[in-house]
Amino acid sequence: MEPTGHYWLNLSRWLSNRQFEVVLVNPHLVKKNKENRDNTPSKSDKKDALVIADMVKNGYYSFTRNTPEVFEELRVFLSNRDSVVTRLVSAKNQIHRWVDIVFPELRQVFKNIMCTGSLATLRLFPTPEELCKLQPQDVVQGWKSLMKRQSGERKARALISLANSSVGSKQATYAYKLHLKQLLDEYDLACLQLQAVETEIIAVLERVPFAKSMLAVKGINAISLAGILGEAGDLSGFVHGNALLRHAGLNLAEASSGKWTGQMKISKRGRSRLRRFIFMMTMSLVANNPEFKAMHAWVETAKGKVLPKSKLGEALKYARNHKQELTNYLKDGNCVISNNLAENSIRPFTVGRKNWLFSGSPRGATASAAIYSIVETAKANGLSPYKYLVYLFQHLPAVAFRQQPELLDACFPWSPQVQQHCT
Repeated sequence: MEPTGHYWLNLSRWLSNRQFEVVLVNPHLVKKNKENRDNTPSKSDKKDALVIADMVKNGYYSFTRNTPEVFEELRVFLSNRDSVVTRLVSAKNQIHRWVDIVFPELRQVFKNIMCTGSLATLRLFPTPEELCKLQPQDVVQGWKSLMKRQSGERKARALISLANSSVGSKQATYAYKLHLKQLLDEYDLACLQLQAVETEIIAVLERVPFAKSMLAVKGINAISLAGILGEAGDLSGFVHGNALLRHAGLNLAEASSGKWTGQMKISKRGRSRLRRFIFMMTMSLVANNPEFKAMHAWVETAKGKVLPKSKLGEALKYARNHKQELTNYLKDGNCVISNNLAENSIRPFTVGRKNWLFSGSPRGATASAAIYSIVETAKANGLSPYKYLVYLFQHLPAVAFRQQPELLDACFPWSPQVQQHCT
């Protein structure tokens, strides 16, 4: 059977329990082999069945693996954790956006918008209008009701002073307050759920015999280990570490003919979540574990000692060439650990890559790239691309940005004025 989505799981278990032998064919290979029958990418149930039968007849299949319950629990918990983290990050981003629109001066008092004092302020008196009616003592008293250690009157006076001169939006106040309340409720719920699911993950790890010894290695944390075990199952089922890397799609693929002859890249044909957790664990080990640090240093000094065209030489070259990109997230917490967001952003226009070969001139191609960058940046900041482009066409001609580049700040997708007009 073709294991697409989750639909095959119950049928596979039902057949296995009745002593039927169940084998799986790779969905990617099924898609590739469809054109072998009639040289068209057409799709139908009859054609799919014939393609899958041909693949099984030719031996292009794998056997199902019975995963012990403890590893399946880890997989379910990690999937749940991913969805909770996605909601939590979304709530945080929307709270930041809300502050930028309604009360941007709040950042001058609280450098971290998600700190306890900032969140207490947003819960008690979120809008500048409410703060303007209060005395510093009232603000401090409100903080005391929600925090054990609260800021003093000096910060309260600064907050009220900034509220009196705020440039935040003063329209649709009730709607913004309701939106903020719901965002804070979502944030609180996601935090509680994340804490609960991580507690369960640690409890399940204690039932894995070798987990305790692995966690004793400096640089390995419980969540990354649980993610790897949940996706890979019992590691004793892999005869070699390379088998685990291939399962994750981290094996190197080399082009042996055509334009890309001799070039190597990571195949990415495997479990993406397993690939992410292996990457996270590796980066943590390189940053914190002395043995891995030494190995990483060896990568730097091994140049000239290994044949450059060998498999090891190619792997070392890849590690050296991408060292800065692989360690950026360790230097700045705002950096995302992978480039998946960027890859997804460029996908809509890379489908027309062949068309760009026929741009009228290099300047035309540059203009196209600029337009696509503007559109995708608008999407990433929650704007309507059409409204944002109209806004730019209306306002940019009157901006003397060549003489005063700082005037462009008001036209960036994250500026409060743009957010107010283009969402």
